[in-house]
Amino acid sequence: MRDEGDLLDRLSEISIRGILLHPVFLFLIATTVVVTTAIATWGQFRDDIVQVEDFRLEPRNIVVSSPPPAWTSDDEIKQLVLSRLDDTGASTLNADLVPGTAGLFQSVGWVESIRRIEKTRDQLEIDLVYRNPVGLVKIGGQRPWLPVDREGVIFDGNLVRASQPESSVVENFLLIYVFQPEVAGLSTWQQWPDSRIQGAARISEWLVPHWQRLGIKQIVSLHAPGEPAMNGDYELRPRNGDEGTVIVWGNAPGMEATGEATPAQKIAAINEYVTSNGPLENAPQRGLVVDVRSGSPVLAVKIRTAGQQEILRTFK
Repeated sequence: MRDEGDLLDRLSEISIRGILLHPVFLFLIATTVVVTTAIATWGQFRDDIVQVEDFRLEPRNIVVSSPPPAWTSDDEIKQLVLSRLDDTGASTLNADLVPGTAGLFQSVGWVESIRRIEKTRDQLEIDLVYRNPVGLVKIGGQRPWLPVDREGVIFDGNLVRASQPESSVVENFLLIYVFQPEVAGLSTWQQWPDSRIQGAARISEWLVPHWQRLGIKQIVSLHAPGEPAMNGDYELRPRNGDEGTVIVWGNAPGMEATGEATPAQKIAAINEYVTSNGPLENAPQRGLVVDVRSGSPVLAVKIRTAGQQEILRTFK
């Protein structure tokens, strides 16, 4: 009991004055005053302490690492960055510079992805992946061809037309044909809501370096909207369509059936056939087909059954 009494006596001796004069409390007060004063002083005299001009962003110290596509330029990309920054924000001292610039390019349709955005003391470095059109989709009537990228995202046709003469636009791209394509709700920089066009766009990406040399001009989807994809869903045709040799490509990349060749193997098979037999436009007979789904060029002809269904018959 006596120990408890001694403890109460000691507690009663602690006064407010004792707390205020305690070394720990005095240290906390002093630290708070110093930090507050430093912040206020920095805000008032920052421009005198730091040469802010050394950190100001201008076109000359914005570095675009990835070469821009034909419809834009380094200067336009740099001005796009600067246009979203006010006079105080156009500086590497701006804490929002990197996330803000990333947010800007995420909203730009022709930017597919951002590899890297990094700031140094006096530079902003930007590395982007650009969307590129890989084919033109025909939607019927007098409506124009619509360009799509490798993911089937609808490209701004004005950008494509502005980067080359109008007469050469159709000449410079693969043409994608599907039966009754889905056209409701189409919007620039959005993926085309038709899986057949998405698949054709993936094929087109693979063919971009090769189609002109191999004589391919058209990618044709064989099934109607809403029908399940078939093994042999896509055909490749020359400029003269089925008047020339038709290539049975098969399924879209990433959707191959068991045992079906890869896109690279199919392209090698087409190249083997063209090297041995000449351009696809010069078919020895109408209806000649080369099936490359196995990874080798297999000659076949289309036979129409009594039910009007076309089937392939290979040459033995």
